[in-house]
Amino acid sequence: MSTPGIGDPYWYEWYVGVKNIVNMLNPENKIEYVIFQSSTHDTIDDVIVGKNDGFELCYQVKHTRIGENVTFSNLIYKKDKKSLSLLAAIAKGWEKYSSSKARPILYTNKKAGFKSVKRISNITKNSYITVPLEEFLNKIDEKLKTIKSIDNIKFEDINMQEQWIEFLAEIPIDNKFEFLNLFQIKLEQKSLDEMEKDIIKSISKSFKCDNIISNKVFKLLIAELRNWTTTRRKNEKIRREDILEIICDVNIKIICDVNIKVVRKLKIC
Repeated sequence: MSTPGIGDPYWYEWYVGVKNIVNMLNPENKIEYVIFQSSTHDTIDDVIVGKNDGFELCYQVKHTRIGENVTFSNLIYKKDKKSLSLLAAIAKGWEKYSSSKARPILYTNKKAGFKSVKRISNITKNSYITVPLEEFLNKIDEKLKTIKSIDNIKFEDINMQEQWIEFLAEIPIDNKFEFLNLFQIKLEQKSLDEMEKDIIKSISKSFKCDNIISNKVFKLLIAELRNWTTTRRKNEKIRREDILEIICDVNIKIICDVNIKVVRKLKIC
C-alpha cells in the first residue's frame, strides 16, 4: 500500500544536517558551518558541512522505507536521452561548483545490491555479467590508490572491464580522476529512528546531561528547521554561535563551554 506525500525522505535529509549541527558543537570535529539546501551547489546540495580547513562535505541524500537496494543500474540509469543519471548528476554538480576541496557524498540507508545480473552495455553493446556494486566500487578504489591517471585503469576480467566502461561514461566531466578520488558512497546508513536516537545521545554527550534534557534540546533544534530549510532563513550557513543562542534560551541547570571562550548557563524550560 502506497503512502503518497509521506515525508520520510525530507526528514532523513534534515536529520543528516541536524546530526552534523550537533557534531559541530564538539570542537574536535572541526566543523565551521552546516547548510541545508545550498544555493551555490547543484545536486550535491542537500546538506553541506564546512570544515575549518576550507574543505566541504557535500551530501546527496537518498532514503528508503521499504528495504530497497542500490545497484549499479541505479547509479547509471537515465529516464531518457536528455536526462542525467544519478552518477552523472553528482559529477556535473561537483564540476559546476569547481572546487578541489568539495567532497561529493551519496548518503543512503539503502543496502548495496548483491546480485550479479546480465546486461547489455550502453556503450559497447556487449553482453556481460555485472559485478555486485560494493565489490565493483572496492575494485575501483584499489586501482585509484596505485595509478595517477584515469587512462591507466584497466581490468583483466572482461565483465569488470565492460562495467567500468559504462561507469566511466556516466562521469561526463573532464577531471574524472580527481572526482573519483573524492567521491564517496555511504551505504546502509542508520534509519530515521536510529539516527534520531544517535542525535539525542550526541547531545547528551556534548552537554553531559540526562535524556530528558537531551530530548528538550533535540526538540529545539528540530523546531528550528522551519527557519533553516525555508526562505525564512537570513543566512544559509548555520554556525556554532547560532546553535548556542537557540539552546541557551531554555531553562536547565547545566554549565557548558562549547569552545567559545564563554561559560554559559543553559536555561532550558
